[in-house]
Amino acid sequence: MQRFLFHITDGDIYQDDEGTELTDLDAARVEAVKIMSQALKAEARTFWQTGQLEVTVADDRNLTLFCLRTWAVDATATARPRRG
Repeated sequence: MQRFLFHITDGDIYQDDEGTELTDLDAARVEAVKIMSQALKAEARTFWQTGQLEVTVADDRNLTLFCLRTWAVDATATARPRRG
């Protein structure tokens, strides 16, 4: 088993100081997606205030292994020209 740290950034930074023991990097990738999904569901309204959510996964030495990011961007509504 390996220990992985899951740091969350949503405008604020939440450091994972305990970590989670998982079998391998693939299991950490799956866990990162689950964490992202849970955070979006639990903080849907807050997400639109910051427009960002990031889960950074590090090893037991706190070296970054990968990062999962999502952003929300409001766009100006424009009508598409009609053809014809």
